[in-house]
Amino acid sequence: MTTNGYCIETGKTVEEAVAKAIKNLECSKDEIKVEILDKGGKKKFLGLVKTPVTVKVSLKDDLSKVKTIIEDILSLMEIEGEIFETKVGSDNIIKIFTAGYDGLLIGKGGRTLNALQYLVSKMAKKSGINLSFYITVGNYKRP
Repeated sequence: MTTNGYCIETGKTVEEAVAKAIKNLECSKDEIKVEILDKGGKKKFLGLVKTPVTVKVSLKDDLSKVKTIIEDILSLMEIEGEIFETKVGSDNIIKIFTAGYDGLLIGKGGRTLNALQYLVSKMAKKSGINLSFYITVGNYKRP
């Protein structure tokens, strides 16, 4: 079943169900989010038949793709943290929370944060994402 950017599929394993959904959505594995609806494996009919796995595969929205870009940058910098994407009215906000690295990401007067914003914006545009957003680190930059 394919509707509005998502697909619900079944299979013997999660991988099989996801592969079916990717084929139906005509996209790559990097462009999707997977939600397991039913783990399956329950035995029916004298234990001979197992119920299939059911997954919901949806296309990532542009804000999720931007979040992935930031995750990649932080992993290259060897900084661990939590990244959250939110939408407040018409503003798209990506919040980064780290354990002790907030100052490093913010920089003096917010210069490093501004550079990160610029870099991520350019990378997003290069990837075909036309979305205005801003990044906050430890609630430093607020709307």
